[in-house]
Amino acid sequence: MRINLAKVVPFLGVVVVFLLWAAAQNTGTDESPGDGYDYGYDTPDTGRADAYFDQVATRLARPGVYVDPAVTEIPAEEAARLDRIAAETPGPVRVLVVPADALRERDPGDPEAAFDNDLAYADDELPGQLYDRVGVDGTYAVLVDAASSYDGRSFTAYQFAEERPFYEVDVAVDRAVDCCAPDYASMLETFLEHAGDEETNPWPIIGWVVAGIAALVGLVIGGRRWRRWRRRKADDAQVADALRPALQEEVVELSTTVAALPPAPASASGAADDLPDRTRRVLDLVEEARHRLDAQSDAGDGEGRMDTPDEVEDVVRRLADARYELAAIDALRRGLPLPEQTAPCFFDPRHGPSVAEVPFRPEAGLERPVPVCARCRDELAAGRVPPTRTLKIGDVVQPYWKWERYTRPYVNGYWQRHTFADRGVQASRFAPAPVVARHDEPGWGGIQFVWESDGGSGGSGGSGSGSSRRRFSGSSGSRRSFGGGSSSRSTRRSGGSRRF
Repeated sequence: MRINLAKVVPFLGVVVVFLLWAAAQNTGTDESPGDGYDYGYDTPDTGRADAYFDQVATRLARPGVYVDPAVTEIPAEEAARLDRIAAETPGPVRVLVVPADALRERDPGDPEAAFDNDLAYADDELPGQLYDRVGVDGTYAVLVDAASSYDGRSFTAYQFAEERPFYEVDVAVDRAVDCCAPDYASMLETFLEHAGDEETNPWPIIGWVVAGIAALVGLVIGGRRWRRWRRRKADDAQVADALRPALQEEVVELSTTVAALPPAPASASGAADDLPDRTRRVLDLVEEARHRLDAQSDAGDGEGRMDTPDEVEDVVRRLADARYELAAIDALRRGLPLPEQTAPCFFDPRHGPSVAEVPFRPEAGLERPVPVCARCRDELAAGRVPPTRTLKIGDVVQPYWKWERYTRPYVNGYWQRHTFADRGVQASRFAPAPVVARHDEPGWGGIQFVWESDGGSGGSGGSGSGSSRRRFSGSSGSRRSFGGGSSSRSTRRSGGSRRF
């Protein structure tokens, strides 16, 4: 399976950005004095604005809308109606409608007032100033009345809270300005209509996204492991099936040899008494090997069909032990001592235990000592190379030691604790099994990573303030409360500032 990183990486990037955004929404935007970057400009004089906020804070001790008498765009009866709506809006919501001149550094009526008589606070600091004085968590909005956005006309609102519910105040600000500006009454009514909409808790969404990604990763990893397990099982079965015919031939040969053994001689000697036991042992070993080779055998005794290289080795070990028992039976019949359990004959393990080691030079190889049976020893002494045991796998016939992964269980079963004469085969006997070469197949096991590429209005921070050249000190978190609440500042949550 091909995975195009040019398409996956952007998707993962979007997921990461979404998670960071959701976490940021949940964390809030708490600010403290000195958070603003100091560009080297003078700090504005906030004395007049502070005095004004101190005065109006008492009028907003309870939720509602306070319209400064100097603002004539909202009639008294309309202001009363908006105040009732705000009092019932979740938040709680407090709205201040203030003329821009009340928040300037100097009284505009003063003949000595500077030409660039800016607002004492940036637009997005105004709700915080009001909140610091009221001292109660909730949603605070400030509508600044001016002739134009250049003169300071703006609408800003933020929620200050540590615990849910959190509200979509930023959405309410945008909708109010986009639909109704500069109609103040309609703006406030639209804002109050949406200020009570609760934010969706991002953590369940994040949890589902993370769980989905984890499940996908687990599925990919699990699928690949299952694929590798299935492939390894198929490879093991291939080794067992390839060697099954040769081993079945050996079982038939041994069965014929055992059936042709003459009965034990009538003798009182201990050696003769040992013959029946060894004969029964040979029969048991051959029968066990035949049982494991039988494709239909599944007796439920833990020793069913031979399907893995380890099981092949176990079958071959039984055959090797049976051949030693035959050599021992022959020695007992002839009155000779029991033979040692030497390595089998190098040329053909079916010849049984070796009786000597003689030098031998295989084709394109170095001369080395190899264990041989008596017959092969005589052949070499006569200048002839004994016939070599071959294995046929598919349509190819080769000496048994040249089949790599097929050779290993066969050699391990016959040689057991002995060293094999060929160094390459001996080194591979206990090394990791060679990988079966194959082309990538579709599915979990053949994953490949490639890179194939194919050839307005804003929320917070979109105020467009004309006084951005000024440095503002920010709202104080320890100002004395005039509204009866705590002066401790909570985290600033959703909100935004718009000039219009």
